[in-house]
Amino acid sequence: MKQARISLVGFFKVIEIKLSSIVQFGDSLCLTPETKVLAVLRSQSSYYGDEGDFNYPIFTNPIPGPSLDEELEMEIINESPYIKVESIKIIGVSASGIVQIGSNQCIDAESRIKHIRQMIREDLPLLMGTAAVEAVEAAAAGSGAVIGNGRKGR
Repeated sequence: MKQARISLVGFFKVIEIKLSSIVQFGDSLCLTPETKVLAVLRSQSSYYGDEGDFNYPIFTNPIPGPSLDEELEMEIINESPYIKVESIKIIGVSASGIVQIGSNQCIDAESRIKHIRQMIREDLPLLMGTAAVEAVEAAAAGSGAVIGNGRKGR
């Protein structure tokens, strides 16, 4: 960092900070919050004991970085040695979010979230319509697949 600056904050309020988030006053060299979330929503609560497997591609595939194929020249002129903030009110910071009043050289934040929705078979007519349910059942009948609440296709 070139020139350290002093952060002056009059009022700061955050209601909620979650999941590897950072609130920082002042300078830092590098901030690297990381979050991995597996969110499962079921229409009926049931737990099999083996939930929580992070072997989905979203958790294992590398994140492509930006291509840095051009040079960047930048000149920063800080006319004051202070970073002045009168008032900040924040409802929430989540999933590797960062709120910083200060300077840093790098931020490498990562948030990977996998949402899974598991609904029971009886919900399908309400959500999809009867024709769609019949099509799903017909497709499952030919393959012998088990669908929904454990019934085989017709």
